[in-house]
Amino acid sequence: LLCKQNGVVIGTDVAELLLADQDTTTSYSKTNITGYDSEGQLVEITEDQKSEAIDQIRECLFEGQRKEALEVSVKYQMWSLALMISTTLSSEIMSDTMQRFSISLHVDEPLKSFSQLVSNVEPGSCSSTSRWRQHLAMILSNQSDKYDPNFNYVLSLANTLASEGMVHASHFTSLMAGSKLTSVLDKTSPIALLGLDHTKDLHKLPYSAIQLTEIYEYAKLLGGEPCIVPFQAVKLFYAKEVAKVGQYSKALQYLQQISNNINFNPKSYRARFILRVYEECIRLVHLLHRPLPDWVDLLRETLTNRNLGISNRSTAYSSRVATPDIQRVAQYLLHKQKQPVPADQPASQQSTESLEVNTTQQQSAQHQELLANLHQPEQADW
Repeated sequence: LLCKQNGVVIGTDVAELLLADQDTTTSYSKTNITGYDSEGQLVEITEDQKSEAIDQIRECLFEGQRKEALEVSVKYQMWSLALMISTTLSSEIMSDTMQRFSISLHVDEPLKSFSQLVSNVEPGSCSSTSRWRQHLAMILSNQSDKYDPNFNYVLSLANTLASEGMVHASHFTSLMAGSKLTSVLDKTSPIALLGLDHTKDLHKLPYSAIQLTEIYEYAKLLGGEPCIVPFQAVKLFYAKEVAKVGQYSKALQYLQQISNNINFNPKSYRARFILRVYEECIRLVHLLHRPLPDWVDLLRETLTNRNLGISNRSTAYSSRVATPDIQRVAQYLLHKQKQPVPADQPASQQSTESLEVNTTQQQSAQHQELLANLHQPEQADW
């Protein structure tokens, strides 16, 4: 739906999607009309009792006794009359009448969610997974300035679905509540990767969750929204996984997208993460025996500017000349990724390749000093 509509949807669009395969004709109101007896218990109302009730309401209104007429209407479940009479009284009485009407509806009836919504009360359906699609559709299609469920009711329903292990339903609902995707290391957030319960211990990220999240990110980009910053670390992990099976070109294309996102808004990323992306770019370019692409040069400049404390984004694009510091970084990384020369390789070729990557001990110390504040112990990129 997001892709079809260029990343922009409204509540009624989502409601249509939610109800696509649902039977909405089932009604919990197709039961005998009931009312309350003298002891407050629900009893079936006969046609004669209904006629008598209308006579009582009429007499009360003749005498100007609107509150009494209201009580008779509620007692015999004549809600159209009750709600109409309540509008002539105080706002408190009208609100109370709407709540009493809501209580009279079956808990699974979506109309109950609507009536609670207009009463500014959290729908009881938010604490139940029964018919959650229909209840969510009802809430999303009837938003207003007075009651905004995006940050309250829908999120409450998402938490309920999550507690029942309904991960996909919970994530869908969380997105409708305006929740943002966070790092998978943040166990307190409702959503990190679509379809993945990141609150559990993770030893490896499932590819399906990564791909699903990537599709969602692409769809949002169509609507002009920025990329999902925490997701870029997961994409780096995925690019490395692609490279492990020998798909170096595809992995490099993946890294190009990550690099473009970094170069566009470098302040949103930590310098050590930029370094990891840059290292992987250098490694793959070396394995593919290709010249260094322009976008890697931009990433290198971004890394240098971050390391030197330069925050002006335009500076990262204005100069195409590599500084001495970044030249040492590139030389160090190329040396780090260089494969050992086979023993049977001609000595002349060994000598030539050694000259290309040779660094003195002093240079090596400079490399380590330059990168000391960027490197961390080995850990998962995500």
